[in-house]
Amino acid sequence: MPLRPPRQDRRPISTRLAATGLDARDIARQKMKTKAFARSQDERKRVEMRFAHLKTHHGFERMRLRGLSGARDEFHLAAIVQNLKTLALRTLRPPPTRYRASFA
Repeated sequence: MPLRPPRQDRRPISTRLAATGLDARDIARQKMKTKAFARSQDERKRVEMRFAHLKTHHGFERMRLRGLSGARDEFHLAAIVQNLKTLALRTLRPPPTRYRASFA
């Protein structure tokens, strides 16, 4: 008894994968047109920008502590630094001026 049934489709594997991938691509294109996709892309961009800032401005290119707990601690420290910088910038910034509508 063979371990797996004989293959019915004799086309090359690349042709079969390309043919089956068309449906998945169409589904992906449909999902890209939804509002939920746009919202998730915006959220992803914000997170990616945070990581890019950590890497460029805080030297977070590689882990210096060993092990999973060390990496977690190092990441938490870098996130704390970034959050403190954001908090300081927001509290030291002058308050926004409010414009009053004049009724003349």
